[in-house]
Amino acid sequence: MSIKFLNQRNWKILFGEFPTYQVELIKEMVDLLPPAGIYSRDRLCHFLAQIAHETGGFRWDEELASGEEYENRVDLGNTQLGDGKKFKGRGLIQLTGRANYRQYGRWLDLPLEENPELARKPRVALKIALLYWNANDLNYWADKGDLVKITRIINGGMGGYQDRWNWLNRIMTQYDRWAKAHNNI
Repeated sequence: MSIKFLNQRNWKILFGEFPTYQVELIKEMVDLLPPAGIYSRDRLCHFLAQIAHETGGFRWDEELASGEEYENRVDLGNTQLGDGKKFKGRGLIQLTGRANYRQYGRWLDLPLEENPELARKPRVALKIALLYWNANDLNYWADKGDLVKITRIINGGMGGYQDRWNWLNRIMTQYDRWAKAHNNI
C-alpha cells in the first residue's frame, strides 16, 4: 500500500513546486520502486529523504557547482582534461566521475559516458539511484531506521545529515497522516 503514497497531492505537500518532470518521476517511481524492494513505509521514506537532499527537494537534477573540483580526480576516473565538469554530479543520487558514468552505463546498457546528460532523465536517474541503493544494501539500513549509516554510505561522510534528517521527519510525518486518512496504519 505504501507506493500509493506517491501521488501528486502528497508530492506537492512535501516538495512544493511541481514541474512536469516530477509528474514523470512519480510515474517512474510507482513503476520501479517495488521491484527494487522499496515498498514499505521506512524504505520509501528513507529513499525519498536521501534523494530529496541530493536534489534540493527535487528542484535540481544536476550539481550546482561547476565540477571543477573533480578535475584530475583519478579515484573518480577523471583522467582527461575537462572530465570534472563533464562528469559532475547528475540525477537523483548525483552520479559523479567518468568511471561511475561508465560503470552505470554498462549496467543500464546506456551510453552515459558518451552522453552524461542522460543521467538527468527521470527514468535513467531513478534507475541509477536504485542500482546504487540496492548495491549498497540500503533497504537493510532503512529497515533498521539507521539514517546515519545510510548517509555515510551515500555521502561518504555526514555531509547534509541534518537536512536529510529533516526530510526524513517531514516525509514520515506526511506518510503517517496519509496512511491514517486511508486506514492504512
